[in-house]
Amino acid sequence: MGRISLRDDSSTTTSPSSSGGPGDTTSDSISPHLHAYLSDRTAGEVDQAALQQQYVDQLETKLKDRDLYWEQKIEEIKLSLASVQG
Repeated sequence: MGRISLRDDSSTTTSPSSSGGPGDTTSDSISPHLHAYLSDRTAGEVDQAALQQQYVDQLETKLKDRDLYWEQKIEEIKLSLASVQG
């Protein structure tokens, strides 16, 4: 079975990195560029574990919403198909 890629339907971009950052990979740390940016803004106090958990929570919520959306679409299609088939 092939790999299924999800993208944000509300976005106009088709970049594969639009849903989860470069390459859609999950790692234990943030990128060096983001770390430097956040360090500059927070006087060096970057809680990577908290940032990672916040990202995970947001991603889980987004995926649950997407699952619900597609479950509803599948039900609509089933009903439409049933009405066409009689």
